Amino acid sequence: MNHLENNPNLKRVNLTDEDAQLMKGRDGIVTGYNAQAVVSPLSSETAKSKGMLITAAEVVNTSSDYDQLVPMLEQAEESTGKRAQITLAGGGYHTAANLDAGEQRGQTLVMAERYQGEAQAPYFKDQFVYDTVSDSYSCPHGQNLPFRGLRKSPLTGTRSIRLYRASRTACRTCPALGVCTKDKHAGRLLWITPSDMLLRQHRQWMQTDEARSLYSRRKELVEAVFGIFKDCLGARRFLLRGLVNIRAEFTLLATAFNLRILCRVENKVRKAAQSADNGNFKTMISNML
Repeated sequence: MNHLENNPNLKRVNLTDEDAQLMKGRDGIVTGYNAQAVVSPLSSETAKSKGMLITAAEVVNTSSDYDQLVPMLEQAEESTGKRAQITLAGGGYHTAANLDAGEQRGQTLVMAERYQGEAQAPYFKDQFVYDTVSDSYSCPHGQNLPFRGLRKSPLTGTRSIRLYRASRTACRTCPALGVCTKDKHAGRLLWITPSDMLLRQHRQWMQTDEARSLYSRRKELVEAVFGIFKDCLGARRFLLRGLVNIRAEFTLLATAFNLRILCRVENKVRKAAQSADNGNFKTMISNML
């Protein structure tokens, strides 16, 4: 009650775990935490063994993922002493800011589209062709959208958003009216931000065979790790309460996972070494005979 008096704007309070937040899960809206992990493939040619190592692990009490990508990459780099050249990430991390951060760090980010349904629509802004000479766009039906002015960005506060709009006459007679735009009085409007070119280039690259082949490996890495957490280690829900305790619990899970993998690899390396020694011993006896 004292907490409510000091925070009159609170709409809800979790009496069991104050740090836990409402988040969307597979079973609907649940009270929980957002666990993050970076996984790197591990291979041993000597033992002919392959596996995965968790190079970064974190838990936050925010539902969004996009703010967590760079901190997780930095943690993985600190743990391994090496910066990965290629990182596979889910659609929840897909933002222009993260793509720009990847370029600044010299890392290739292979990420799924955050809003795949919207980006695949026939009249999405990427379907409009830009002409540098006239500073205008052409819609899929060939109508012209000239530059109309600048608008202030809510993020930076500067007039950095460029507006391109088709004439109302062209849109009224277009067969795509009602699908491309429902504005009969002004025509289709495009809001072009400084990050749109970066997003468009990444979408085009994600359609290549190279990007598709790389991204297909994601389900074999981090998705498999979370599956092992749940099915093999029995960690389908956290046992403790409070963000500090939850982070400690998840770190222990990640440590147990890594020890499990390293123990398996070490056993295979030892067996391979023993086989090699036995083979050398037999060769030596044969030569003596």
